[in-house]
Order: sequence, then C-alpha cells, then structure tokens
Amino acid sequence: MGRNGWTGLRVHVLSVPLNGICGNDHLLHFETPLQRVQIETAHAHILLTDPATRSSGHAVLDRASAIAARYGLRHQLRSIKSVRNGEEYR
Repeated sequence: MGRNGWTGLRVHVLSVPLNGICGNDHLLHFETPLQRVQIETAHAHILLTDPATRSSGHAVLDRASAIAARYGLRHQLRSIKSVRNGEEYR
C-alpha cells in the first residue's frame, strides 16, 4: 500500500466494473467502513470532474463523510475535506 493509502484502492477500483462504481454500488460488498469511505471518495472524484454530475459528487462526499465520522476515521475526513475544497471541483 502506498504512503497515502490509495495504491490498494486504485487496484480495487480497476478490478470492479465501471457500472458497479457509477450506478450499482448496492451490488458491491465492502468488508470495512474504511473500504466504503475510500470507494465513496473515489466515486465522488469521478463525479466531481464533470459539471453535470458535480452535485451528485458532493452528495457522495456527504455520505462518505458521515460514515467516516461515525467510525472515527479522521484521516479520511481530512481527505474528504481536501477533495471538497479542491479548486478544480468548484
């Protein structure tokens, strides 16, 4: 796993069909809240890159933030805040 923890996530995301990430997330199974927050944050990144789906991206970040807060995943909360405040997503 990379220093920032995202290396494993990239491998996981690439191994999941794109339709699973973008529309059928109820079909995906996550072992831990951390995995759920990581995949939700990655999904939000995808949605935030397109102005047409930006509001959905913010909703996904809200969901990831709630999960991270519930389980005390402070590092993930900081990452979500960084994504939310990113210049390119405004």
